[in-house]
Amino acid sequence: MAIPFAEQYFVEKERNFKYLFLSVAVSILLPILHGVFFLWVPWVLRGRRTADTIKYKPYFTVLKYYETLTKTFNYKMFGKVFYFQPSLLLVAAFHIGITTIFAISETKDLTYETWYYIVSKRVGRLSIAHVPITLILVAKNNIVSAASGLTIDKTVFLHKWYGRSMFITAIIHMSLSLKYWLGIKFEVMVLIPPQIFGFIAFSCLGMMNVASLKFIRNMAFDFFLAQHRIFNFIMLLLAYFHNGGNHAAVILGVHLLVADRIVGRVMGIIHKRRGPTKGLCDFEILDESTVRVSIPIKPRKTSNRWYWFFLPRYRTWRAGQHVLFNCNKVALLAYHPFTISSLPESGKMVLVIKVQTGFTKQLHKKLCKMTEIEDPESIEGCTGINGPFGANYQPLTKFDSIVFFSAGSGATFTLPVALDLLQTLQQRDESMDYLYRPQSTQIRIVMVVKKWANLQWFDHLWRHFIPFLSSGRAQLVLHITQEVANFGEENYERNKEKLTNIREASTEFNDEASSSRGSFPNLDTGGVSILQGRPDLESIITSSVERLCSPSYRKAFACVSCGPEAFNQNIKSVCNKSRWLPKAPDIYCYEESFE
Repeated sequence: MAIPFAEQYFVEKERNFKYLFLSVAVSILLPILHGVFFLWVPWVLRGRRTADTIKYKPYFTVLKYYETLTKTFNYKMFGKVFYFQPSLLLVAAFHIGITTIFAISETKDLTYETWYYIVSKRVGRLSIAHVPITLILVAKNNIVSAASGLTIDKTVFLHKWYGRSMFITAIIHMSLSLKYWLGIKFEVMVLIPPQIFGFIAFSCLGMMNVASLKFIRNMAFDFFLAQHRIFNFIMLLLAYFHNGGNHAAVILGVHLLVADRIVGRVMGIIHKRRGPTKGLCDFEILDESTVRVSIPIKPRKTSNRWYWFFLPRYRTWRAGQHVLFNCNKVALLAYHPFTISSLPESGKMVLVIKVQTGFTKQLHKKLCKMTEIEDPESIEGCTGINGPFGANYQPLTKFDSIVFFSAGSGATFTLPVALDLLQTLQQRDESMDYLYRPQSTQIRIVMVVKKWANLQWFDHLWRHFIPFLSSGRAQLVLHITQEVANFGEENYERNKEKLTNIREASTEFNDEASSSRGSFPNLDTGGVSILQGRPDLESIITSSVERLCSPSYRKAFACVSCGPEAFNQNIKSVCNKSRWLPKAPDIYCYEESFE
């Protein structure tokens, strides 16, 4: 049935509104569905396991196929290794397909204007529909990663994808509109204020897309942040004035982002004003490339209930979470993410910061100057934090075997997580709580560092590991990758003696530990192994998986890693291969990167 000519404008307006919010709904619901199926359902099902085996095997078999289909491939070009995940092309194709369908659906029966101009107005609405999800994906609080189950790198990828998609749809919208108005010789239409606002908003969006390219961000990250914030404000404001027909999508996205920033800022003020030292913290220069920050806190007990992932945390955090750290003596407004390398029970939030470029380099220079004036042993400064965020890994108490891999400063993530797991299992053993977990858990910590001196980065943690390493409840394998040429006998013996002293100093724990082994099988090694060179990741993971292969039971194996991209990708690749071993256990792989 033909639409009366006089009503076509109003019908078009109603349809554009409908498809705009359909696009908003699809873009928001898809990450939520991902979180439900790949974070929360496995979370619940793993929590229903028995001491011998996990239940609901078909679901974990589906996850195995999913992980295989979404695996990452690598190829070498110009002497550099690149990583490519084909499944992301399917996500991109799906998004392009949905956007195309929404752009042309129910437009053929609108004849009061040229068809391509009707499509251009629809595409303009779909471009605005990207605003909410693009802004939501840069939310600093934990609700996005908790709801979607996406890691930080995937969240950043989707933010860039939606930003570029918004730019491309804006190009199509502007090109078709200009073609229409200039084609009918109505040049004045492109000179009126709403269109000028649109051109400026489009230019700001284009500049943000160009500045977000990796090589530009790496050259001037602080400039990129400032430019992004200023241009984003201008773009949203002028897009609001340009898009006279419907402001709802812009208002929704802006309000969600502002609410997130307000919550983060309020929590930052609370952390600072109610902390024991009112924002003062201690700085230590550990070596020429490492700084350690200790922020005193008053820890408080909280349960690890699932809903804590959606709520801001105060005076507590989950092991492995990170905070956004600011030092106003270095950068007044910029906040940078650093992993918390301590547990709340220690009474302080410890950050191990590697000196690279930008903020960290400026911080190191500032501290070096302060050491010339103040006491080098205790440098104090006023800081601010937002957070904590991240660390949405599955409960590790549900796995029969866990291997922690870290490269360099990646141990700031794996060591606190491993220590928290060991302490949790010990507490549950002492209270005879074996519900929904295996009776014994094998724990291995593989730590790759360049030099012996790098071990001092984690002096605040080693004493807590002593009873677990000496009693065989965990195994620590140290791989020293450099100093091979200067690995003299004197240097070797001195550092070997340090680790031997750890074992000797912990003998007092042996009797107590041997009577309550419980969740920790006695490992054959002495607790600490020292090796030269890089670890054989495939051998370590495969051997751990093979020990859990069983024709009768479905065991669970977890691999937790933190390091550069190449390190993490190698581990993921080996885990994918191991999933297809005969009678293989359920394999869970969680990685975080500091790149």
